[in-house]
Amino acid sequence: MTVVVGTLEQAVRGYVSLELAMAILIGSSIGSQLGAISTHYLPNRTLRFVFSLLVGATVVMIAFDLAHMLR
Repeated sequence: MTVVVGTLEQAVRGYVSLELAMAILIGSSIGSQLGAISTHYLPNRTLRFVFSLLVGATVVMIAFDLAHMLR
């Protein structure tokens, strides 16, 4: 609840995109539920591997965006 109030306060001041904040909120809510459910069906090793792939993909995307911005 504290984060919601802080986000709304910062949005009123023009520092936060409410559309982006809502997209992240919805995505993280759905993702956390799917992640909790997947722990019952997938072994820990598989979950760690999938998580490492997601982190790696994020690093590649950030590096690609940074390289694109520097051109």
